[in-house]
Amino acid sequence: MAAGDIFRLSLNGSFGGQEIVNTLDFRQVISPSTPSGEPEVDLINAWQAACQVTYLAILPVTYQLASISCQQVCGATKPYRGKQAESVGAPGTNGVISAAAPWLSSLAREHTAFAGRSYAGRFYVPVLDESYFNGTSLESTYNTKLNAFLTALGNAFKNTGTDTIWDLVVFSKTLLDRNPGSCGAAAAAVTSLSASAYLTTQRSRRSRSGA
Repeated sequence: MAAGDIFRLSLNGSFGGQEIVNTLDFRQVISPSTPSGEPEVDLINAWQAACQVTYLAILPVTYQLASISCQQVCGATKPYRGKQAESVGAPGTNGVISAAAPWLSSLAREHTAFAGRSYAGRFYVPVLDESYFNGTSLESTYNTKLNAFLTALGNAFKNTGTDTIWDLVVFSKTLLDRNPGSCGAAAAAVTSLSASAYLTTQRSRRSRSGA
């Protein structure tokens, strides 16, 4: 492990029998003497301490955060480190139960200091209850919880955040392919986060047609 290495954090949940995964990318800012001796474990623990409560507050009690995994996706040397996972088994804490389709989502945008598609990130947060939206608009109660999560994420991990070891980044495989081995050229620190007020969908979660 070294300063500049990139790690991918995956929030592995389930709802209505369907797997729901959210991923975030982080750059190791310094080479620390990590509390556990494992950067993957320390990133998982750092995210849990800063963000897990506000993340689960968005989601209904029928959602389950089964585990959080972390894997190196870019580094100065190969082979990259193997994936590590931590079992969580924590339900959502928003006590609503009128289930919506699991592919309905809200959109969070990751902004950096640079222009261009490769420097603009996004991720999707589940919208799993019918009370969360009205037509194509997200309800204010949902937006409030979503923005509380984004605030917690940004306060800890954006480029001016309180965490001194990890920066949330937009990581581009396209830029890495253009600059092989250069994690610095392939990732840009997130400077701010924002949420769309409109309902959207995540294609990978949609149900399949056919017999």
